[in-house]
Amino acid sequence: MATKIFLPRLGESITEAVIGKWLKQPGDSVVRGEVLAELETAKAMMELESPAKGTLLAVFAKPGDTVHLEELIAVVGSAGEEWDLKEKDQAETKDTEPAGLVVDNKDNFNNEKKNVLRLIVSPNAKRRAKELGISREEIAQIKKEGRITALDVEALIRGKKELFQEIVPFQSIPLNQIQAITARRMQQSMQSIPQFSVSTEICVDGLIRFIEKKKTSEDPKLTITAVLIWKLTEALLKHPRLNSRFENDYVIQFSDINIAVAVAADEGLFVPVIHQVQKLSIEEIAKTLYEVVEKTKNKRLSVKDTIGATFTISNLGMKGVTSFIPLVDPDQSAILGIGALHDNFSWGSTSDIHHDQVITFTLAADHRVIGGAEAADFLATLKLFIETL
Repeated sequence: MATKIFLPRLGESITEAVIGKWLKQPGDSVVRGEVLAELETAKAMMELESPAKGTLLAVFAKPGDTVHLEELIAVVGSAGEEWDLKEKDQAETKDTEPAGLVVDNKDNFNNEKKNVLRLIVSPNAKRRAKELGISREEIAQIKKEGRITALDVEALIRGKKELFQEIVPFQSIPLNQIQAITARRMQQSMQSIPQFSVSTEICVDGLIRFIEKKKTSEDPKLTITAVLIWKLTEALLKHPRLNSRFENDYVIQFSDINIAVAVAADEGLFVPVIHQVQKLSIEEIAKTLYEVVEKTKNKRLSVKDTIGATFTISNLGMKGVTSFIPLVDPDQSAILGIGALHDNFSWGSTSDIHHDQVITFTLAADHRVIGGAEAADFLATLKLFIETL
């Protein structure tokens, strides 16, 4: 009996993937657990394994296609086995609905009755139309009868672009999978979370001395970010409310502290996770941070490396950015933005000038979970822990 292969749940918040390439083709023999295809998601490269032994009878997506959770993408069975294509057709037409365009009856202008043009719109076409900002009425203009597919929708938007390009020349640059999902997550963040931010400057002279004292040629992995994660974890233990998320009028407060670190790569923004940081020493944090950043650069992140984050830090200091307001991840309640190291001069009580090296820290938080005073107290605690190193 044929085994139908659907896109499985690949991890937290991952509901779609792009087919990178097929390692097996229809007609090839496969064994259970053998990799059929490489998948690209917003967080990592993953593999699609065969759940059964047999022959790959069919595939329903080509390299570059986006497939969604529980979408039928392949079939494995006995060589020459006949299997029912109707299930594939039913899967595509499930939850379809009329385009809903109402057309005036021109033969009888005063007739109150309307002729309703009922078009079947496939789920992929609806998803693509939503992504491209195409209305239902525009979809109904595509053709007067038959089933609307994603290709029809894309053809419509190409026509719009060609018309616009006659007036204003432009280049259309598609987002890759990582960029597209990051864009949707950030849109979700702004639309669904009432966010606010607070900032403070923290003297890091002691932090720099600490690193210079601890860092040796045998252990080059100790960085400012590693030490900040260490002290951030101590502050979160004092203020556990920030290690949480909002869900259905409840605050889900996490027992473990799993710190996500935003890492920019050529393909887009990756956010690998260091798990159970409260159990790690500063040396272990530095080593783990180095490893996940290297995995990110070499495209070797696993699913485990990308899920379960409870708090995020984003450091743009190396880019020369002195301060910025990051966006809260929808699955968390706060994120810490870290700016560039810069000089600060101030007058002392005896009219002498003090010179310090400081970093601006900006906490963005979900106001449903965290109040302004609580956010300020958290930054004060973090400031104390860093400045007393």
